Amino acid sequence: MLVVGDLKDFLDEDYDKLEKRINRTTGILVKDLKVKDLIFDGDTVIDPNTGVYILSKKGKVQYVGKCGSKSFQERVPAHFDIRSDAWFGAYIGHIALMEKHGRNKYNKIRNKGVEKKKLTTEEMVSACKVALNSNLKLVKAKNEAKGGGCDYPSKLEKLLRVMLRPEFNSCKAGGTADKEVQSIKSSSKLGDILKKI
Repeated sequence: MLVVGDLKDFLDEDYDKLEKRINRTTGILVKDLKVKDLIFDGDTVIDPNTGVYILSKKGKVQYVGKCGSKSFQERVPAHFDIRSDAWFGAYIGHIALMEKHGRNKYNKIRNKGVEKKKLTTEEMVSACKVALNSNLKLVKAKNEAKGGGCDYPSKLEKLLRVMLRPEFNSCKAGGTADKEVQSIKSSSKLGDILKKI
């Protein structure tokens, strides 16, 4: 199963319920992903086609991203662009930098976009082959910011980057987002937490 669920079904629940559902959802290997998988959950249209996506490998969350203005079928494939100067390609860029420099140096340079531009096509292709064995999960979340409501995809992404600690794009431990989330996570329901972030 690719879709974890719809965020609206978790808003009146504790955060832990969503995290348990994320952990129980099998997801789908990227190499087995078909375009229809980003549009339909079984025979049902994935609506809204926005929210948060989670890429993991061997049970370890590597990347959490959001689709707020773009759909899942637009955003997710962009992570697999093998051009080092591509607009996106963030996920395979992280993998390529890790492969090229090793974990210690990667941790020092990972947020410097200029480093990705120095990668060769061969390094990006190699990273893409590794990334195709990643597991993808989706959490549907409607962006209601235009109507004066909540930008649920952005807020959920921030929360999950703190709570799931993805290898490539977690929020800095002790940083502003981490402190903000930690101070409110045990105090209320998921919907209240997201409104406070």
